Amino acid sequence: MYERKPRQYDDTTIDPPRLFTNEAVAQCYLAIVLKAPSDGRARKYKVWGELHSRIFSGQSIEPYILAALIGRSASDWLRGRPFTTSEDEVLRIIAKRGSFHIGRIAAYLWRGSDDWNLDRATLQAQLAALQGGKLRLEKLFEEAFSMLARLVKGNAEYSGDVDRALKSALLDKEIDRQLHKNGKDG
Repeated sequence: MYERKPRQYDDTTIDPPRLFTNEAVAQCYLAIVLKAPSDGRARKYKVWGELHSRIFSGQSIEPYILAALIGRSASDWLRGRPFTTSEDEVLRIIAKRGSFHIGRIAAYLWRGSDDWNLDRATLQAQLAALQGGKLRLEKLFEEAFSMLARLVKGNAEYSGDVDRALKSALLDKEIDRQLHKNGKDG
């Protein structure tokens, strides 16, 4: 369920884990569909400011739902991993603060593209695969986590301040380069 106004469903029997707030959907959309996980993580004020019209463009609803489901699943997956208590600081910080990046990478790995302007039937089929349990995101999240850890550890500036790196548009661009290096759509 999509909660358009804060506390809209407080007086109902809707299961809270099934609710997505306006802000959470917008952050996931910004991170995954608009390819800006650093903004989704660190600059959510952009949702209601300069990026509002790009985020809430009135397009098909499926990309919003897909992004929200992937984003929440990435966050849940990370919480269940031992990395959150790792002695390796890079892995620990990525596990605690990198869910938008993991979601962005995993979405690309699954879909093989950053093109979200697909016909509605294709988007609905992707949504059905995700909601129906036909798609196992765990493997994609593992691959995404490994890729992000390699990118961060491979750059002294990123590994020197992982939290800052996860707020950096430069890391977003590095993720794009890594994903598109095989020439699929970029």
